[in-house]
Amino acid sequence: MTSSARLAIALGVMWGAMLVSPARADTIPKSLEPLRSAGYQIGKHFDAGHGLTGWVVTYSGQTKILFTTADGEGLISGSLFDAEGHNLSAGFGSQYIVKTDLKPVYADLAKSSFVAEHGTGAVQRIIYVLFDPNCPYCSVAWKALRPYIGAGLEVRWVPVAYLQSDSAPKAAAILGAKDPLAALKSNEESFDAKAHEGGIPAAASVPDAVAGVLKHNEELMGRLGSSATPTFVWIGADKEIQTQAGLPPPLKMLEIVGLASPDVGKNP
Repeated sequence: MTSSARLAIALGVMWGAMLVSPARADTIPKSLEPLRSAGYQIGKHFDAGHGLTGWVVTYSGQTKILFTTADGEGLISGSLFDAEGHNLSAGFGSQYIVKTDLKPVYADLAKSSFVAEHGTGAVQRIIYVLFDPNCPYCSVAWKALRPYIGAGLEVRWVPVAYLQSDSAPKAAAILGAKDPLAALKSNEESFDAKAHEGGIPAAASVPDAVAGVLKHNEELMGRLGSSATPTFVWIGADKEIQTQAGLPPPLKMLEIVGLASPDVGKNP
């Protein structure tokens, strides 16, 4: 793998948005050249203060703000804060990245093929999780969500299949099972984290209908601006549709589930 490709992968988790007009090649600093060569779209740039220039960079339908140093030799990926703790990157993102209307995507998610799990009580919160049966981070998320299932949370697991050659047959085994929820549970409880392999035996074949479902679900993930599993989708406290690409840190997970679990803080 070339150094450009490795750098492209390292910076590959980005926020979804619309493309902007590309920057002229002669204005792109040296530190951004590897990304441009790897297929990243280098868009608008602006003075970010502190001797930094902000750049709107898009790859595979996902967009984020990167920063270059004054000499053009340094590239910074991540959130920029000021001395008072204000997240400048968030403000730049609101100003320079045009957000996609996720309402149509959310409506399509509600009509997609998913495996739903919830407790016996009233559902207080619904979240969607797009997952690959062979995704180790999805397996971690599945385990992390266990305490909340009985505390008013409904999780709708939306399968995609792209990580390994048997991801689609395993997804077919889950969707085609007499009890898809039990099949999902079997896949996650027997997950081989070292081999990155779900525990359910792969189906002998993938029916055309299931292949169509998986393709549709992967298109939904792209429309959400995500290229990583798990991808979480939920309606936040502000009634806006929120997304999280990749496994969230603990505090973010608490925000996503939006519930107090009776098991939090207890020993296993």
